[in-house]
Amino acid sequence: VAIVTGGGSYRPGYNIGPGRHIPVIRKTSSKGKGSAPEGEPASAEKLLHIMKWGLIPSYTKLPKDGKLRTQFNMINARSEGLTKSAVFRRLLKNQRCVAVLDGFYEWEKLQGGKKKQPYYIHTGERPKVTKGELKTDGVSAEKNDNLLHLAALYDVWRGESGEEVYSVTILTTAATKEFSRIHDRMPVILSTPERVNKWLDCACVPFEKCIPLLSPFKENKLSWYKVSDYVGSIRNQKGECMEPLEVVMKRRREKGIGRFFKPLPKADETSADRKDPKPETLDPKPEKEGAEQPTAGQKRKFEESATHGIDDKGQVRDTTTPKKKSTGENEKCK
Repeated sequence: VAIVTGGGSYRPGYNIGPGRHIPVIRKTSSKGKGSAPEGEPASAEKLLHIMKWGLIPSYTKLPKDGKLRTQFNMINARSEGLTKSAVFRRLLKNQRCVAVLDGFYEWEKLQGGKKKQPYYIHTGERPKVTKGELKTDGVSAEKNDNLLHLAALYDVWRGESGEEVYSVTILTTAATKEFSRIHDRMPVILSTPERVNKWLDCACVPFEKCIPLLSPFKENKLSWYKVSDYVGSIRNQKGECMEPLEVVMKRRREKGIGRFFKPLPKADETSADRKDPKPETLDPKPEKEGAEQPTAGQKRKFEESATHGIDDKGQVRDTTTPKKKSTGENEKCK
């Protein structure tokens, strides 16, 4: 599989949002038709193309400020209405593609929609999360058996000076019964290599024969778990985005007021089993048998002397502040 940047740079992350670049697989249309388009190898059947998430139609006019912006209402497309939309209908014949990712986030509405609980959805075992941000710049779609392949459509915007911007929208379908408790929609997941190849083969497989591929993902391979609200901000790119909620909450309690309290002993733990530290004493030396013990008055006098001091006559004298020498009754304030 050849890799094409498509005018954008790809950086892996724990929290990729609309407008960021994602890896997309598509088939080149140049095989057997002369020279390949610029940047595409003529012998490649498949391309791993880096595209901007959020479709920018090819007919989009460049704003006056010269900045081409992602249209957030184009990050997803309902599969049931593809043929009815002029934006998507023109892409069904030759511009089908597959978005590749490890998993995705979805929010469950709570308390009438006022609050939302985020989930991380994936296949296989729970992913191992590393601290900090992902540092690797590589792209691989072949070595991980747990990758999700999502049906998608792409478009190419071309500017007057010849620059090209590849963008993609991910198709959605009705949620399965199990997934509907989180959300009523889910991405179109192509679960087998045969389904992936059929969707990508625009030259030989018309869209009408691909419609069955757009059905909900009914195979029992999806798993999900709750994550924290840390993922709610696209600025957050650390591993905490994918960490299970209980792990994050435990760490927050330990860093918060909870660190001032020692855990209670277990119910089956007796006092003999616990190793309580010995109380500290003023005199670490053991007392001799028969030694005369100080009286209460002597103890009190000793404690006072520790902070105030004892003068040469045995009287308590305050030494916390220095004495001020008197200059006489007529001393003036300076």
